[in-house]
Amino acid sequence: MIPVLRKLTLVLCFVVLVAAESCYFGGKFVGALLHLHGQHAFYEGHHKGSYAAYRAALAWGGDRGQIETDMVETLLFGLDQLEAGLKVELPLPPEACVEVARRLIADRIRETPYRAFTWSLASDIYEAKSKQRLRSSPIDLATLSEDPLENLLTEDWLSVSALQMAARLESTNYLYDDLLAEKFIGIGGYSEAAQFARQAVAAFPLLEAHAYLLRSDLAPEILEAAVRGFDDAQERESMVPMASIASEAGRLLAWHDQNQRAEPYLRRAVALAPDLYDAQAELGILAYARQDYPEALSHLRAASDILPDSPTPAYFRGLSHLAMGAVQEAIDDLREAREKGPGDLRLYHALGEALEQSGRYTEAERQFVAGTSLRPDDSGAWEALLAFYVRRHDTSAAYAACARLFEINPRESAYREQCASLGTNER
Repeated sequence: MIPVLRKLTLVLCFVVLVAAESCYFGGKFVGALLHLHGQHAFYEGHHKGSYAAYRAALAWGGDRGQIETDMVETLLFGLDQLEAGLKVELPLPPEACVEVARRLIADRIRETPYRAFTWSLASDIYEAKSKQRLRSSPIDLATLSEDPLENLLTEDWLSVSALQMAARLESTNYLYDDLLAEKFIGIGGYSEAAQFARQAVAAFPLLEAHAYLLRSDLAPEILEAAVRGFDDAQERESMVPMASIASEAGRLLAWHDQNQRAEPYLRRAVALAPDLYDAQAELGILAYARQDYPEALSHLRAASDILPDSPTPAYFRGLSHLAMGAVQEAIDDLREAREKGPGDLRLYHALGEALEQSGRYTEAERQFVAGTSLRPDDSGAWEALLAFYVRRHDTSAAYAACARLFEINPRESAYREQCASLGTNER
């Protein structure tokens, strides 16, 4: 009898174990499906449905770490859309969204304090809390300081601290340093932004990755820090070639009209890699700017050989030939540029002016008219056509161009005097 009971006990234990495992993995499976459903709802913009699906996924035993992170992202994205003025159905009231997101991310940080992305989300939460405080609290102008950093709220500094923690945890990830740089630029803390810009550029020395460096109002200290970041990158091992780093530094300086400082970087880039298009093209443009047309043509021809489909070298070759008085060569270059860049309005205008200079007025007119067809609502295209008709003393055609300009922008004063001199006055 005892052996039979023992066998029955073993069978019963086995059945219970199988049932328990089936329930466990079944719950995990359902949780994963609900998590996937929540992600689809998020991508479709249904924040409320996404959040509900995530909560259900947690109840069924889904991956808590990933689901709670997704819940925080859903809440923050909804708040960002609301801040941008979009009509969004949030899963919770805005204040509750911030508080719930804070609790969730606190749990994540306690469990995985080594994850940089989690600290980055914490920074976003503190920033959202700061915005809510600013909206709900009146501003006492008498207490404001001329130093923008002294006007920051506690939540602002917590946001900065969390982002700094993310940057320390992933010291080779330039994104967090860039976020810090942009944050300080936004509040006017340029000296603080400069150190993070330098670190970001040194970590990833490609200009396109740091879009804020191309702002026309970039503070001088940030520009200098970025240049030092490129210099730092040249002194360490990098996945970006040394020639490209030098070229990027030169392009940045040229963008901000520091041509003399840009040229040594660009020449070093060409010396290291003669087939580097950006460096050759930029050197050609800089040589054109200082009226060294033979050198400009040399670099621009090299750039065209490297990247034959680019219209930019052909365009500046045309301008260089035009400045040298070689009108027919300029026309040939500008035709080539227009064929390679049919959507660039300046190519039509440059070709039209070259044809006009050569006395081929009918062909020139076609280029200016083609520009207005390309951009029918662009006042610049019509202004160029108007200027051509004024130079040709074609009054009736100028009247038509003026009428179109007044239709596009009746308040613009740039062309009023020109139109008034023809006897055309706006009503």
